[in-house]
Amino acid sequence: MKKHFILYLFILFLTGCSGTSTQQITIYKSLGEIQCQAKTGSIAMIRQELFNANIYVFGKGIKGDDGVARITVCGASTGEIGIFVIKQQDYKKAKALGFMQY
Repeated sequence: MKKHFILYLFILFLTGCSGTSTQQITIYKSLGEIQCQAKTGSIAMIRQELFNANIYVFGKGIKGDDGVARITVCGASTGEIGIFVIKQQDYKKAKALGFMQY
């Protein structure tokens, strides 16, 4: 619960700092991490995907989890996600890259 509260405060802070009337949306994408394997995904890598698609990201993004309880077993997903705030108008492009609305 505390993690979610901090996340909401962070998102509120990001959306309040823009100083514009641009509609914003929070999106996320799995980092693709697998239990018992070397870390392969990062916030920076996923942010770069958005940058390469000409999607402006407010802030640097944060790491979170998908909130799904899962058993600890090698080979299963860790549930880690990258969370970003973008312009509403860019959501279709982000969705095509595999991002979902948070």
